[in-house]
Amino acid sequence: MARIPIIRQKVATNSSSKAKTGKCSTSKHNPSDSKSKKTVPASAKDKRKEVDINYYNIDFNGDAKFKERYEMLFRRGVVATKYCDIDALKTLRIEEDVRWLFDNIGLGNILMTKTPTSMRPTLEFLSSLQVHMFPNPSSGESPITFRLFNKDHTWTLEKFNEALGISIGGPRVTPQH
Repeated sequence: MARIPIIRQKVATNSSSKAKTGKCSTSKHNPSDSKSKKTVPASAKDKRKEVDINYYNIDFNGDAKFKERYEMLFRRGVVATKYCDIDALKTLRIEEDVRWLFDNIGLGNILMTKTPTSMRPTLEFLSSLQVHMFPNPSSGESPITFRLFNKDHTWTLEKFNEALGISIGGPRVTPQH
């Protein structure tokens, strides 16, 4: 983890030349190099990690909530999907059993598989996803709206499930929340 230099105010005394200037840097970087110096804000709210947000030319259509959710998700980061956590299996002492099970059903390679994740569509989709619930289930299927590549989409739950490869047959219950 990289060390973040901190600049602190010091009470002026006559004991050192740094104290006379009122500032003391704990950084090992060259003070004249402005790129290497960062100040850490004093308030607890501002102590969150400062991140340069990449908007990928996404058009938020003036929707402040959409943009706010996007920024929150961007700060969290997007990582590749990993199907199995080997360290957790070792801690639980079931790694060999799970490997045996996956090998016997022909999915032995899935334990270490990571699926690449595209950052732009993932962030745009998750930050814009909305489910519009009808108060009366007999009034029709609740629509799902989202944006992908600056284009609005409105799908039914059935179409959404089909696109994700989720079974669309059988009884479905509209969620209460």
